[in-house]
Amino acid sequence: MKKITALLTLCAIFLSIAGVAGEPAEIKAADPAETIASLNYAMTNSHTDAEADGTLSKTKFGSKKTGYKFTAGDATLFASINGSGLRKLEWSKDQYKDTFSGGNLSRQPVMTAGKKNPWKAGSTPYFEVRLSTTGYRNISFSSYIGATKKGPKSYRVSYAVGDGGAFAPVSGAALDLSDNKVMTRVSAALPAQANNQKIVRVRIEVTSLTSIGGTNMADVSNSTGGEVSINHIIISGSKALTANASSSVNQAGGSGGTTAAAGMKVKKITLNKKKVSLRKKKKCQLKVKVKVSPQTKANEKAVMSKVKWTSSNKKVAAVTKNGKVKAKKKGKATITVKYSKKIKATCKVTVK
Repeated sequence: MKKITALLTLCAIFLSIAGVAGEPAEIKAADPAETIASLNYAMTNSHTDAEADGTLSKTKFGSKKTGYKFTAGDATLFASINGSGLRKLEWSKDQYKDTFSGGNLSRQPVMTAGKKNPWKAGSTPYFEVRLSTTGYRNISFSSYIGATKKGPKSYRVSYAVGDGGAFAPVSGAALDLSDNKVMTRVSAALPAQANNQKIVRVRIEVTSLTSIGGTNMADVSNSTGGEVSINHIIISGSKALTANASSSVNQAGGSGGTTAAAGMKVKKITLNKKKVSLRKKKKCQLKVKVKVSPQTKANEKAVMSKVKWTSSNKKVAAVTKNGKVKAKKKGKATITVKYSKKIKATCKVTVK
C-alpha cells in the first residue's frame, strides 16, 4: 500500500509540472519588479535646485515646455493649474513634513496659484508624468503629494496611452489630504493597457477646488493663495517575459507573433548605413542588424519590436517608427535607433 501511495504522489508531481495532456505548462521566467523611472528632487541649503545627490543645476530643472526631467530613468513631469495650459514648477518657501526622508522637514517642488494664473472654476488641475513602458508590464505608480491649507484637498490618479489618448481614472487610486504641508503617498496599479507602450501619461488630478482648510480655491479673493507639492515619484514594472509569451513586431519587412527566449541577452545593434546623402523630399530605408544571444530569429524580432527611432532635427530629416527616413530641407541630422541607453546605433543624414 505504501508503494502505491508513493507512486500516486510521484504521478501528481509529474502532472503538476507537465500540465494536462495537450496543454503545455507555462513556465515563467524570473519576473522581479524594477524601477523604470523615479523623481526625487531636494532643496539644498543654498536655495538652488538640486537632485538628492546635489548635482542638478537650475538649467536642467526643466520648464513648462520641456517638462522636468526625472532624477533616474527617461520620464518627464508637467503641471497645469487650470487644466489646460502648462506652467512652471517652483520651490516652496516653507518646509513640508515627509516620510521618504525619515520624517524630516524639507522643501518640495510646488505648483502655486496667483493673480496671473489663478485656480479656475470648473477646471481639473493636474501633475502629469510622461514616459515609455516599452518592454515592461505590471506597471505601478506611486508619488507623494502635499498642500497648504489654501491648497487642494482631493486627488485621483488617471492614465492615458499615446499622445492623444483619453484619460481614465484608475480604480482605487484616490487621496484626500487633511494636514497642512504633509507629504502623503498615493499609489496605483495601472491597467494592462499601459503595458509595453511607447507613450504612457499618468496624471494626479485635483478632483475638487475645495482646499484643505475648507475654502473655495476658485474664489477671486483666494486667487493668490494655495499651493500643491509633488515629489518622490516612482514608476516600476516587470521586464522578464514568460517562456511562452509573445510580442508583436513593428518593423520594416516583418510582422506577427514571436517568442523571445528567457535569458535573452542583447549585445549590440547596428545600421546598414552610417552616412547617407539625400535630396529634399527623397526617402531611404534604414535597416537594423541585431547581435543577440542566443542568435535566433525569434530573439531578433523581439529586439526589433522594442527599438525606438529618433531624429536630432525633424525639420531636416524625419524618421518613422519603421526606420524610413524622409528628407525635408537642406541641413544635417542624426538618426538614432535605440534599444537601451547603451545599446543604440546612429546614421548621419545630409540633405542637399
